[in-house]
Amino acid sequence: MNKDIMFTAKKGAGFMIGVCILVLTFIIWGIVESITGSVRIIGEKVLTYAILLTLLVYFSCLLVYSINMLKAKITIGPKALVLDGAIDKTQWCWNPLRRDYIRSDLIVEIPWQAILQFKYIEGRGGVNRVRIVTTDNQIYEMNCWYFSTDVTQEMDKYVQKFNINNTTTYK
Repeated sequence: MNKDIMFTAKKGAGFMIGVCILVLTFIIWGIVESITGSVRIIGEKVLTYAILLTLLVYFSCLLVYSINMLKAKITIGPKALVLDGAIDKTQWCWNPLRRDYIRSDLIVEIPWQAILQFKYIEGRGGVNRVRIVTTDNQIYEMNCWYFSTDVTQEMDKYVQKFNINNTTTYK
């Protein structure tokens, strides 16, 4: 616990990029085949196009997000926690299509003494995000899904060391 440890999201993001490209290939193939009339997936063309276009948009956004997560880093050190690619959630925003949800260039360095609350948000398959509330009432979130599971174990060491309020919620 005397030196900085850096975690990158390259392996997780690379895996998701591969999955997205595979799924997008099948979606585009389905659209082309249904246009030419070779394949009727559901029978009603309008429903087929609506489903395929919805999936196309979703997986395209997921692909862009995964590409942007290639540069994401979490550096855990004895003095501070550095989140590269965090989302500033200080001000509530009703817009689910905010640009920083897909691409975030925010780099935040938070001293351990400035962290008021440390909250893990879990979903299917483990910790999805970490939410950090600072003493200045700044709220930052970082997606942990693309990182190694060791990142949460390493953060927990410092959370316990600095006696930070730690909670876990389930989605």
